[in-house]
Amino acid sequence: MSEIAKSLFDKDPKRWYEGCSSLEELNDNMHGFEGTLHGYLLILNDTDFDAYDERLNKLEMDYEMCSAAMEFLNESLGFNEKGETVRTAIFNSEQHHPNGEINSDKIREILGDVLYDLYKFQ
Repeated sequence: MSEIAKSLFDKDPKRWYEGCSSLEELNDNMHGFEGTLHGYLLILNDTDFDAYDERLNKLEMDYEMCSAAMEFLNESLGFNEKGETVRTAIFNSEQHHPNGEINSDKIREILGDVLYDLYKFQ
């Protein structure tokens, strides 16, 4: 993976918190998760929409991921000349029974070629 997702996040964190000052504030306003929150900025390839939808649904259903700050960037970040889709992925735990641990490696495995880059910011 590259440093592109990290640079994008660091440039304007509030953009990826939907204007909130932290992941906790965003969660309180939108999701209501309890426990320790984990946040990732995902840069995604949505050119194969069926694969894109199926793999994100797997994260949502099997690992209770919620999304925020979903944007299609018309300007390219360097992965796709037509632009990329970016979203904040929120998890309320690193353990999800019976599916096991969710971490950067597991997200890469599930998303496969749908994922261009990710950055765990919390």
